[in-house]
Amino acid sequence: MWALVALTLWLAILFGLVSPQLIEDPLAWHRHEMLFGFAGAAIARAAIARAMMRVGKTPPAANDLERGPPTAI
Repeated sequence: MWALVALTLWLAILFGLVSPQLIEDPLAWHRHEMLFGFAGAAIARAAIARAMMRVGKTPPAANDLERGPPTAI
């Protein structure tokens, strides 16, 4: 939900519909969004990997992602 609000606000500022002074410190806001965005992604990755290991599957590694999708033979 917050992503939708933040993106809408960012686009409104970008296109000049809203004054940039609405946000007191845009750099601090950007740092906050980047920090919590990456942290959330890392936590989600760890949770998915842990869930896959719990049910007996091997989580995908970075090398698996570089090879691309499996091809049917």
